[in-house]
Amino acid sequence: MDVRIATFTQIQGFSLRTDDGSVYELIVEGDVGISPGHLREHMLLGEPVIVTVRYADDLQIATRVDDAEAAP
Repeated sequence: MDVRIATFTQIQGFSLRTDDGSVYELIVEGDVGISPGHLREHMLLGEPVIVTVRYADDLQIATRVDDAEAAP
């Protein structure tokens, strides 16, 4: 996973590797519910996240990111 930061508190985008090894490049729309630092922790520790995505043309847009164990 790679995290691109817009500001200290906002994520611009990130790459996401799925369990099967596929990699997706996502941009972020607004506040996705997780801080850049917390998302980087997931990246460094290899901890899973659940990402809610919407599609617009060829864009994959993350609208929500949750800790996998805390998701409903």
